[in-house]
Amino acid sequence: MCGSGCAGAHKELVEFAGKIKAPIVHALRGKEHVEYDNPYDVGMTGLIGFSSGFHTMMNADTLVLLGTQFPYRVFYPTDAKIIQIDINPASIGAHSKVDMALVGDIKSTLRALLPLVEEKTERKFLDKALEDREIPRRPQRAGRFS
Repeated sequence: MCGSGCAGAHKELVEFAGKIKAPIVHALRGKEHVEYDNPYDVGMTGLIGFSSGFHTMMNADTLVLLGTQFPYRVFYPTDAKIIQIDINPASIGAHSKVDMALVGDIKSTLRALLPLVEEKTERKFLDKALEDREIPRRPQRAGRFS
């Protein structure tokens, strides 16, 4: 789950998601930093988010919070392990329990982690999330452009 702290880290985010075969959900403040040119983005979650982003988070066994202070606890999965990376130590665990925390900016931290992360081959969760993203969010608008 990406927030505004992901500014400038688009390349690293996409590489990280590709390596672990994980969908990317973003908060409103992360939208401009991660949504474009990103084959792993499944949408936004939160009060004005999409069902694809919501369901992806709710079904995750591990949630990585990247540069976000996403405050809406109802949108956090209840049984997932949570890893939070943020440049501000006060943000760590501010809105949810955290099983692992790293303090640092997202770009540098992901760059440091990428060589240590084992590449995954299993894509079932990612593919399901991407499939859910393709369901028109507002079918009446989709019809206007066909």
